[in-house]
Amino acid sequence: AEATAFWQERKLPNMPELATLAKELGYLPLAMEQAAAFMQVQQLPAADYLRWFREARDSLWAEEEAPTDYPKTVATTWQIGFEHARQRKGAAELLNLCCFLDPDGIPLDLIKQVATLEKSDFLKKSDFWLDEVVADERQLRLALTALRDYSLLRQAEDGTITLHRLVQTVARDRMGHERARAWVELAVDLLRKVYRHDQHDMSTWEA
Repeated sequence: AEATAFWQERKLPNMPELATLAKELGYLPLAMEQAAAFMQVQQLPAADYLRWFREARDSLWAEEEAPTDYPKTVATTWQIGFEHARQRKGAAELLNLCCFLDPDGIPLDLIKQVATLEKSDFLKKSDFWLDEVVADERQLRLALTALRDYSLLRQAEDGTITLHRLVQTVARDRMGHERARAWVELAVDLLRKVYRHDQHDMSTWEA
């Protein structure tokens, strides 16, 4: 009954496959939220999403061990949504950065400061679009919209970004060690620049 109400609240047409999908997702709220978002954006029937989910799940864990610190159903629904969201320029990089910041509140102005930072050699060699995207209001809005549409993040009216902690965990796990380290370094540099505080420099003290 709760699963049925969940789908109805998201204005998904009632069909038998939704009950099967909820069961295969383990009735996990985040997995169901991401599944619902995908079906809404893509206007995809539940039967088709169920097939995509099963194929993605089987493909993801065919050669990898299932994660131990989060459900593999969440990793699967995350992967399905992320593969589509990342088609928007800068969306993948934006999510990568947010995964190493406070999930309970990331000011949009903080994100925009990325353009002023020196990038690591690893990021310079990769397809790094975040500089260009954060400097362009339209591109930044489109990247954020793509991530919101697939329930990979949320935004308050003032633009503040929040993420589910499991989204952060899955994203960090899927990006690999070297890439994760590069994004950690960028996040640390960003926080140092924006919230710099030197106890020996009175000009940085709060009033």
